[in-house]
Amino acid sequence: MSQPSSPLGFDEASAPYNWAIGQTPVVPAKPSVAPPRSASENLGALTLKHRPIDPTAAGVAEPEAAIAGDFVPWLRMSNILIVAVQDEAAERAARAHLEPRWGGPIIPSYTDLATLREGQFRAYGERLAEKAANLCPDEMSCRFLGERRKQWYLRSLPFVLLVGIFLFPATMLSALIAWFIFMNAVMVGMRLIALTADTRHTFAPLDRAPADLPIISVLLPTYREASVLKALINALGQVDYPRDRLDLKLLLEEDDLETKTALTQISDAAKVDLDIITVPRGAPQTKPRAMNYALPFCKGSVIGIYDAEDHPAPDQLQIVARALSAAPKKIACVQAILDFYNHTQNWLTRCFSLEYAIWFRVLLHGVRKMGLPLPLGGTSVFFRRDVLEEIGAWDAHNVTEDADLGMRLARFGYSCELIPSTTLEEANSHYGNWIGQRSRWLKGYVVTWLTHMRQPRQLLRDLGLRGFLGFQLLLLGGVTTYIALPFHLVWLGLVLGDVAPGVFSQLPQDLWVVFFITLPIGNLVMVSAAFLAAYRLQRTHLYLWVFTLPVYWLLGAIAAYRAVTELFHIPFHWHKTQHGLTQEQPPSVPSP
Repeated sequence: MSQPSSPLGFDEASAPYNWAIGQTPVVPAKPSVAPPRSASENLGALTLKHRPIDPTAAGVAEPEAAIAGDFVPWLRMSNILIVAVQDEAAERAARAHLEPRWGGPIIPSYTDLATLREGQFRAYGERLAEKAANLCPDEMSCRFLGERRKQWYLRSLPFVLLVGIFLFPATMLSALIAWFIFMNAVMVGMRLIALTADTRHTFAPLDRAPADLPIISVLLPTYREASVLKALINALGQVDYPRDRLDLKLLLEEDDLETKTALTQISDAAKVDLDIITVPRGAPQTKPRAMNYALPFCKGSVIGIYDAEDHPAPDQLQIVARALSAAPKKIACVQAILDFYNHTQNWLTRCFSLEYAIWFRVLLHGVRKMGLPLPLGGTSVFFRRDVLEEIGAWDAHNVTEDADLGMRLARFGYSCELIPSTTLEEANSHYGNWIGQRSRWLKGYVVTWLTHMRQPRQLLRDLGLRGFLGFQLLLLGGVTTYIALPFHLVWLGLVLGDVAPGVFSQLPQDLWVVFFITLPIGNLVMVSAAFLAAYRLQRTHLYLWVFTLPVYWLLGAIAAYRAVTELFHIPFHWHKTQHGLTQEQPPSVPSP
């Protein structure tokens, strides 16, 4: 019995080795003829425009295996399977995976990486995106806040608080003031320890690279970043790391036509090889979801992150490789120092620069000295891949996935260390943009606290008493300080006006005195930390601006109240930070 006729007009029993666009496929005279061995000989042979991918063919392979092996089953004809591959290594991977699953001939069709990724996106994108949204374990993910029952609890909480304030105003206000005093006192203690902490790094000397440098996969999540994309590519071109050990993944959201267009305009001049990963539409549309989606595409044993506006020190990846090689396995990741190249643009960027310097050059050393869980930054952080996968990667629903991941690493018994390397970023120079970004961060801190505190006893067992207390301090301390600031200003106004109207006159006088004294002490300690940070940063010209930080912290209070408000109705909303608001170009990266 003859084989059924092919819809393309040839005998399916004799499959072609090469598919030329717009031409009738030619059956080779001898089955032993080898397929072309370079993408250039077969470029564009399989494209979605001329040969739509067959879902039944793609389903023969496991998506993760096809992604890792750089192949995708494209067409099936009777008992023949046509597989798109990029190179001979991909062909070997395809045969190893598919031969036990497919009883007939497997014929490779060599194509370019962009076409291959397009096929994988069509074949497996929806399935991988769904997995990416739920990769973090349920018990450690904040997605429970999206459940209707939990939303009802959250949305009813403000009403309960208002009722309590109406019925018991003095009691509620006293409790709130007492909480402010307690958290401020603990924060002051941590900052004082940080002021005296050793800033030396704990790794072995970094003067020698490992004999075999690891492959480092760097995720480059972007969304509407056309204005800074060229600068990012130029910065990556300056990275001093062997190109065959560097795996750069540029993540593009499916609906981000702006960045896609910008990429096509500069790709010809790019000095680096970028693997473009398109992230399918879906909810939540967040940076952590995109990174989870891209994780199976990564080749490296080390996974790093750079934001679109980043300019890392050229030797940073060398330092990362050396540090992770020298560190014990319990150190699962390393964090570079973040700084800004446009810190002189305006008052806001000067204060932002001081704030980052306080955090990375003073406070984090105190956190490390006390052995507390280290909240990670969202960029220039590098993970051992096996550990990252062990803990469930990123929580796609958490708008501060970096802080959450630092806490989760600690719960699994891992830690993070700082490395002596700096990445320059663009400081937020627009007030509305800054408040949106800061409210997202503060909201995420509270969401992370709510997530891990669902089982406080288990959290205590995981972190130990010191880690548990540090968890409370690091996630609630900053938010509490910001929220307390307007109360302090109101009380200051009442004292200066010699009035204490209404409920304020019913509160214990000693409580107000302590509150009035402790908050200025906290501000004084922070100002001292700012001077020390500016000195370590070698930017003494910022000394004068240190005295304006209390005004800057008022902006943080606005962001904190916005964050608390959003928590009750849009906990997963991601405020997109706009970049490219400065004309300044990054100078040489400063020493750490």
